[in-house]
Amino acid sequence: MSEIKLKPCPFCGGEAKLTGNPYAEMWVVECGICHALSDVCHTQEDAAEKWNRRESDD
Repeated sequence: MSEIKLKPCPFCGGEAKLTGNPYAEMWVVECGICHALSDVCHTQEDAAEKWNRRESDD
């Protein structure tokens, strides 16, 4: 399994952390500073994908 990489928080730039309950299949990404949350997802990969989805700065 490859390492899951998370972008910084889109609101404050804080470090994001993947947390959840593998038995309930509930995963979220949370900012350590402002506590912004991703949607609740069934897999770690889905939670990371939703968190990392951003509008391009181009």
